[in-house]
Amino acid sequence: MTPPTIIQAACACLLFVGCFAMWIRVILRYRRHGDVIEIEPRTEPAWCLADLFVVLSVLLLCQWTGAQLVRLAGITLEGSLSELAPRERILFLLIDSGSKLVTVAVSLGIIRLRSGFSLATLGITTHRLTYDLRLGACTFLLVAPLALLVQVVTTLFHESSHPLAEILKQEPDAGFILMGTFSAVITAPIAEEYAFRGLLQGLFERFSVGKYTASDPILGMSLKPNVDAEDNAPEPTESEIAAKKNFQPPLWPVIASSILFALVHYNHGPDWIALIVFALGLGYVTRCTGRLLPAITAHMMLNTWSIIMLVLKLVSE
Repeated sequence: MTPPTIIQAACACLLFVGCFAMWIRVILRYRRHGDVIEIEPRTEPAWCLADLFVVLSVLLLCQWTGAQLVRLAGITLEGSLSELAPRERILFLLIDSGSKLVTVAVSLGIIRLRSGFSLATLGITTHRLTYDLRLGACTFLLVAPLALLVQVVTTLFHESSHPLAEILKQEPDAGFILMGTFSAVITAPIAEEYAFRGLLQGLFERFSVGKYTASDPILGMSLKPNVDAEDNAPEPTESEIAAKKNFQPPLWPVIASSILFALVHYNHGPDWIALIVFALGLGYVTRCTGRLLPAITAHMMLNTWSIIMLVLKLVSE
């Protein structure tokens, strides 16, 4: 066995030992407290269906702008990523990463102006930074090894295929590795968790409520009753007020958003099946906390792990 192969095996053993220890801890906590993680009080999500179109529109505009700037520089990015020259591949990833990060920032600003809610209400907050980072790491240890086991089983029937991995196997390039690492470890977790655990899952949670008191889930327009109806309406009880502040949606939004997240990665071979398992864990912690940082942290750790394993494999070969 080569040193990189030994390192791979050692890292895999540590990961599964950590997973086993974490599941023991979770089981003991559940027996003592009756829950897996702390379920925090939060309000109904502020997302609406119109926000989905805002995000898609901003993303398309950013990608088009990036493509036009590159074209003005005399470079044409045509064909698949594997058909491009090394310099063009790096440029393609740079445009893709920049478009996604700008989309997150711009669309968040638009949604905040529309809804009037703070970033914290939209799940973007660091007021429990240390806890969220630890929760994200624990989620990774709990769910990632299970997803990796599913991946191993599915690849017995069909080979896994990731565009970045395939290019690195054919033509290892330091610049492409660095840009690909940034795209996978930074850009993808932020953009995808914002889109799927924030926007999409939050939108499904809005529809799961059944009745809407603040704004409608389609256009996000305020639902204010007329003055007479408001004057004649009975005072809300303490339980009704507490229910608004302690919003706990059903589990189906977690399942629905996880399946859609996995299907987006359908071109990676059978990996999308394993991603359902991982996404369910990310969706659950987001449902319990109402914040995106734990899911982003776990996603970053999974992608970092995947890149480290890929580089070690390439070195050993």
